[in-house]
Amino acid sequence: YPQEEAPGPRIPAQIRVRLWFGLAVDEKEFNQFAEGKLSVFAETYENQTKLALVGNWGTTGLTYPKYSDVTGRIRLPKDSFRPSAGWAWAGDWFVCPERTLLHDVDAGHLSFVEEVFENQVRLPGGQWIHMTDAYTDVNGEKVLPKEEIECPPGWKWEDLEWDTDLNRAVDEKGWEYGLTIPPERRPKAWVPAEKMYHTNRRRRWVRLRRRDLEHMDTSRK
Repeated sequence: YPQEEAPGPRIPAQIRVRLWFGLAVDEKEFNQFAEGKLSVFAETYENQTKLALVGNWGTTGLTYPKYSDVTGRIRLPKDSFRPSAGWAWAGDWFVCPERTLLHDVDAGHLSFVEEVFENQVRLPGGQWIHMTDAYTDVNGEKVLPKEEIECPPGWKWEDLEWDTDLNRAVDEKGWEYGLTIPPERRPKAWVPAEKMYHTNRRRRWVRLRRRDLEHMDTSRK
């Protein structure tokens, strides 16, 4: 693999498995499914940056390759791609937005649970205090405090207030605990019972919102 320091004969591969989950008497129906058409794409990501407040988007000051893999670490210029034996290009390169980025997390839902995590930190045995990034998402990325999160247009709050989520492996106040080991920035695992050596704790706040059907009808008109 290109991201590994020690080169070797290992070759990346993908295995496709099709399983039948059903009654044995219906097994004959399995063969009626038509095979899908398999398409294989080569992909590379074009990267640009812009100086704060001034300048245009470009490669000046870029700290990673102009063309790279999705991580931004492996250099992948378009002219470095070669079709495998027995394969040929079916067309030229084209821009294809990442499909998972095209939809909001609440797309297609009539109700949605908004969530935010409250975070605290301490030295082992010390007092709990709020972190600089006191509120984050589940992955530890900074988000707005729950008091500043507004209901999006076309939605209305179902819950009057934010509630602590107690339907998880947490203590009676909703906290779960973890230990940060440098150079990591956050715990890799969380447990419901507090120990003296724990350095981090967090709890999940939730609030239900629903589609404003009257607003939807007005928009359609």
